[in-house]
Amino acid sequence: MKEVQDALDAGCDVEILIGWSGGGGHATMVTGVTVHADGSATITYVDDPNQGDGVAENQEHTISTDASGNFGNGTVDGFMIECVTS
Repeated sequence: MKEVQDALDAGCDVEILIGWSGGGGHATMVTGVTVHADGSATITYVDDPNQGDGVAENQEHTISTDASGNFGNGTVDGFMIECVTS
């Protein structure tokens, strides 16, 4: 997850892929990652909490994962990193 933190520090766009325990998933923009010494992480991301309602809103969420990417009701399934290259 250190590469995610490095990408954010370099100004890249990072999306998180979340899998929900009951099924389904979600992709959204990451705004911050703190990796802890034990491999766990605190991840902050922004999304529209009421998708499909015709109103663009952003709400910040924070999740804390274990070293395997598991958290309360889901898992971090991966990240997509996009950086501008010259």
